[in-house]
Amino acid sequence: MSSITSRDAIQTNFYKILDVTRSASEDEIKSAYHKLALKYHPDRNAGNLQAQEIFKRILNAYTILSDSSKRREYDIKNPLTKSEIALDRLDTPWEAGLYRLKLHFKDDFPSTPPKCQFDPPIFHLNVYPSGIISSPILNDINKWNPLITIKHLLIGIQEFLNKPNPGKPVSAEAHRIYVKNEEIYKKRIRNEALKFHADVVRKKMGL
Repeated sequence: MSSITSRDAIQTNFYKILDVTRSASEDEIKSAYHKLALKYHPDRNAGNLQAQEIFKRILNAYTILSDSSKRREYDIKNPLTKSEIALDRLDTPWEAGLYRLKLHFKDDFPSTPPKCQFDPPIFHLNVYPSGIISSPILNDINKWNPLITIKHLLIGIQEFLNKPNPGKPVSAEAHRIYVKNEEIYKKRIRNEALKFHADVVRKKMGL
C-alpha cells in the first residue's frame, strides 16, 4: 500500500498549463486560455489524442482560475503552486518517513519532464547528493510522455524508492553499501525513515 500526502489533494499546476504567473490578472488568464484553446481545440486537431488531452487540461485550468472563489481556494490548498509535494512509502523500509520532493517545471512542460529533487536529499542509489532523481523517464526526453500526469509521476516515484537500479547508480556511497550488502543498504534506508519521521516532517511543513 502507498499513499501520497499534501496539504489537501495533489493537483496539476493550473498556472503552468495556461502559461501565466500566479499573479496573473483575469484578463491575462482569459487571453492565455483563448490562445491555447484555439491551438489545441479538438476541431482543429481531429484524431490527435495528445492535443485533445492537452485541451482538456487547458479547459480544466481555466474553469478554476477564471472563477475568483475557486482560484482563491486553489491557491490556498494546492501545494504545486510552490512546486512542492510530500510523499511516503508504506510496507517498505521507507515506512514511517515522509520525504519532501520539489518539482521544477520548465516553461515547455508538459512537453518536457520536470526535474524532481528531494529536499533535503535522501540516501538512495539513484538520487544524486543534491537530491535530484536520476531516472530514464526524467532524464531522457525520448522516454517522457506528455500525457503522464503529476499523480502518476508521483506514484512512479514511490515505486522508485523501493526499487533501486543498481545498473545506473549516481550515489557512490549508496552504491558501495548496496554492492557490499543489500541488507545493510535497507538498514540505512530504515534509518532514513527515522530521520525523516512523518510526524516531524508534517509539523515542519505545517500539514
